[in-house]
Amino acid sequence: MGETAKWLFEGGNSTESLLVILSLRMECDVSSWHRTGIRQPSRHRSNLNKLRSFHLSSIDTTNPRSTENFGAKVAFLTSSDFSGDRNPAVEMIFDEAIAVQLSDNKQRNTGNELTSVYVKQIDFRLQIYERSNGSELVVDLAEEGEPRSVYRVKIDERKFKEIAAEQRIRTGFDKFPEIIVSFARQAKEHPKTNFFSCRFPVDADKSLRFELTQHGLYNSSSILTLKMNILEGEELIEYLTNVIKKELKFKDEINGLKQKNHDLLTELNKCKQEKQAAVQELRNGRTGDDNVEHLKYEMQKLQDKNEDLQEEVKIVTDKIEQLKMDYENLESTHKDEEILNEELAIEVEKLEMEVADLKEQLDVLDSEYNGLKKEHTELTHGYREVYTEYEKGLETEQKLASTLARVAEEKYTILEENKQLQAQNQRLAVKCEDNRKKLQKLAVAFNVPGSPRPVNGTP
Repeated sequence: MGETAKWLFEGGNSTESLLVILSLRMECDVSSWHRTGIRQPSRHRSNLNKLRSFHLSSIDTTNPRSTENFGAKVAFLTSSDFSGDRNPAVEMIFDEAIAVQLSDNKQRNTGNELTSVYVKQIDFRLQIYERSNGSELVVDLAEEGEPRSVYRVKIDERKFKEIAAEQRIRTGFDKFPEIIVSFARQAKEHPKTNFFSCRFPVDADKSLRFELTQHGLYNSSSILTLKMNILEGEELIEYLTNVIKKELKFKDEINGLKQKNHDLLTELNKCKQEKQAAVQELRNGRTGDDNVEHLKYEMQKLQDKNEDLQEEVKIVTDKIEQLKMDYENLESTHKDEEILNEELAIEVEKLEMEVADLKEQLDVLDSEYNGLKKEHTELTHGYREVYTEYEKGLETEQKLASTLARVAEEKYTILEENKQLQAQNQRLAVKCEDNRKKLQKLAVAFNVPGSPRPVNGTP
């Protein structure tokens, strides 16, 4: 971790005081990990184990020199160790609070697919800045207010090309910040369809998934996914040092108020003693008018000063009470968060049971689906056979229809010929009857034997 880390873990008494506050800070981070059920990164645990070797007894708040050394150490750590090459000039491109949906990923036994369980929505501080040489972009993500963890990803042109190839991004490296900045604007205008989401690290991968999520009508899709690693080494120390500076400032304000309160109480006691001395002096028999008036004047001055001091004491006392209330509210908030996380854990267990039930129902439905699929295959095969027979019958029907049409046409022709023959037959029958009558007349005329006689008796 470099010379700075070596100094931090091997320093003197004042350094131990710094480490106690650092340890307390990291304890808060670990407790938040336990409350949310998120696995604590191993490197964070290693640093924490080193810090736990120090004790609260190493803080000597009564020794002014210890406090001065402590401040000097912190000033040295921030102004020297984090300047120059380790903290080059940067150009801030984006620095705003954004709403992020947190998810806790858990590996299921049903396969390699990760299932996200929604935890909560929280405000994060998103920073995008560019190194002075313009060859590298840095994306920082930290919880707004009092950060519990810090994540960062450094992206150069080579890494961006890998991200673009994996996620099919057609934007160039120089336009990369515009993707997040533009999306942040859209997320503020349309929080239901555009939002940031985070998936915490799982056992197999220690990277935080920071996603730009777009919610459609039926599903959600990720526009861009960044794998962000938790800060470690020099960067973690730099970040926690800034947190420690805030803690020290808060501690110094309390110590200053306590010292001011102590000074005011001392001054108040001194005024009371002077008042009592003046009263005693008045009681001792000094009855001269000038002396009495002077004593009354001095008493009035002391009374006014006493009232002013009491007012200042009241103000300081109110500030101390307010600080106590803020601290109690902070503890109450942590307890509420613990209760909420316990309730969420119970809800997650219920959801897991529901998921197990749904899985059993899904297995039953899969079995029914397979049966229906087999039946569907058999029906499809039978339908194809019937359809083949139907096509054959349709072809035969077409042939029969063609034959019937030809037969009908021939029948019509035959009927026409039959009508003509009947008409001709009728004409021949009439003609034959006429010839028969003529033959009868000729036979009668010539008196031919055996010829029939006329029916009507004509000779």
